[in-house]
Amino acid sequence: MRCARLVVAILAFSTAAAAHAQAWPAKPVRLVVPYPPGGATDVAARAVAERIAPALDQPVFIENRAGAGGNIGIESVVKREPDGYTVLVAPDFVTSAPHVYKFRYDPMKQLVPVIQLSRQPVILGVHPSLGVSNVAELVALAKAKPGIGYATSGAGSQQHIAAEWFAKLAGIQLTHVPYKGGGQAIADFLGGQVPIASLGSTPVIPHHKSGKVKIIAQTTKSRAPSLPDVPTY
Repeated sequence: MRCARLVVAILAFSTAAAAHAQAWPAKPVRLVVPYPPGGATDVAARAVAERIAPALDQPVFIENRAGAGGNIGIESVVKREPDGYTVLVAPDFVTSAPHVYKFRYDPMKQLVPVIQLSRQPVILGVHPSLGVSNVAELVALAKAKPGIGYATSGAGSQQHIAAEWFAKLAGIQLTHVPYKGGGQAIADFLGGQVPIASLGSTPVIPHHKSGKVKIIAQTTKSRAPSLPDVPTY
């Protein structure tokens, strides 16, 4: 089930080039998020930046570089000076992406993993207008009305893979609606433009608790502490 989990991790260039007399950090640190603001990865990056800036005694900036399912932001980090001041914050899509896309770089060789920041399930959510409240009802509706749209933060993401895997196992046809990041996907999901969502859980949970949308399933093997009442699928 690894591909069905959203694991946000920091990855960075080797800091060997920064190993000179000047103590690190001697200038601001930049966290590059390969998605627009508002998604699960962006939320994690901002929470970390807020807390580590005082400890480093240097500003920590968030740079959102969205596009191509996260590939534009990842490639921008690969091309930068490996001085230890540019850090990529990305889901473990970085490791699965080479099997989905053709890259002009090798993330496994040109990036060094530093730390796992968070682990969260990919959720399956539905808008109230769909009129379903659980997975069984969604499957029945999808069999009666094939092609219902579902939103993700991008093609080839864990969210995309999880939803397509579910559709195949359930014997249903859903229409993928990819976005450049979770923020806009969530906005359109809340507005009902796309009635189903397969997204990282963190930014969706508040809307689930307020009743604006309903999370009907989560992908991890056991229920996440943040979603104790939502079944796994």
